[in-house]
Amino acid sequence: MAYNAVVFFKSNSKAAFHINSSHTLCEAKKIMANKETRTQITETALECFVKHGFSKTSMTMISEHSGYSRVTVHKYFKNKSLLFRNVVQEGLQNSLEDAQQKIAQLDPNDSWQIIEAYLMAIGRTVFEQVSDDRVLRDLNDAVYDIADDIIEEKAQVTVDFIRQQLDRGIHEQRIDLQSLRINSNELAQLVDYGFSGIMRHAPVKEIKNQLHNFIRIYRKATEIKGL
Repeated sequence: MAYNAVVFFKSNSKAAFHINSSHTLCEAKKIMANKETRTQITETALECFVKHGFSKTSMTMISEHSGYSRVTVHKYFKNKSLLFRNVVQEGLQNSLEDAQQKIAQLDPNDSWQIIEAYLMAIGRTVFEQVSDDRVLRDLNDAVYDIADDIIEEKAQVTVDFIRQQLDRGIHEQRIDLQSLRINSNELAQLVDYGFSGIMRHAPVKEIKNQLHNFIRIYRKATEIKGL
């Protein structure tokens, strides 16, 4: 299953933490402090990765920019690869949540608009934070080398979402796939593959426009004539 390797870039982690009622006040404060430290290290790592790439980012750099000692950074993450995986995991979850919030504001009867908005949302931070094509290639390589299992697990979420939107459009007679001789699941996977390809290979400054044109082609190909 193809998936955009860089949709994880998202700051301000939303990961929740829980404090059991049996914890003492001291223990609760320690849990909160640990959570805050872990979050700050992760967010600093994100900033370093999107600016310098995975290869040129070091644990020393992350330590210096976060204000925590290398000992502290290594306490939470034994090495750069584990820290990178954490950035990917949390960033993917945040991106999916942001995508859901974005599409909630759109016309529910326009399936392709919703699909486009969803893909734009989960790739949005690339447009905002990654400005160097070499950095983007380096990050993509790192994701597939280090966190491919995470990407594959989350890819199905996107395919399922696209398929659901297509099925809804077909049911409401706003989308026609008969002329393409393809079903909604097959088309959803093709859209996901195309999205992944654009995010991996298009120049950073052209990604947003290429995604828009990509969806526009599928919209035209699946429209019901006369509507």
